Order: sequence, then structure tokens, then C-alpha cells
Amino acid sequence: MIMGLGTALFEEVVTAEGQVTNANLSDYPVPSFADLPGRLTHELLEREGAEVHGLGETALPPVPAAIGNAVASLGIPVTELPLTPERVLAAAAGVVETAS
Repeated sequence: MIMGLGTALFEEVVTAEGQVTNANLSDYPVPSFADLPGRLTHELLEREGAEVHGLGETALPPVPAAIGNAVASLGIPVTELPLTPERVLAAAAGVVETAS
């Protein structure tokens, strides 16, 4: 889940004039413990007789989509990841301008 949050809200390869400007991991934004809620819970649903095979990162792809859909449900059409506060505010401002 946390890796999915990173994809949705933080991680971005930044370029300027065709060159990557955050080529070091120290310049690449990823979630830290400070970005996480104080408590995180989950439920594991199991079916009798079901076999589990390599679940690894299958939970990653739905996280950005879920957050993007939540933002879109507010009428804010952000279509580029990561969903930074600046992008969400810019999209919200665009919605306000077209609605008036």
C-alpha cells in the first residue's frame, strides 16, 4: 500500500531540457514514515482451498487509480501522476474557472 501511495502522490522522474534532474535516490521523493498515518490496518480475506501465488506487488496498480478516482469524484480532473498538491490545486482552479 505504501509503495502505491508513493506512485500516486510522490514519485516522479523530473526532467529539464531532456535531462533527468533527480537521478539520485536522494533527489527522488518517496514516502517516509513521516508521511504515513499513525495507525494502518488491513483485512486479509481467505477462501478455504484457495492457493496463494506470488502476490508481491499486485496491490500497487489500484492505489493511484483509487486516489485519482477519489479526487475526480470531487470534480477535479487530475490526469497526471503524481497527484501533488500543486497539480490538484491547479486542476481545481481550472474547474472553478470553467464553471463560472
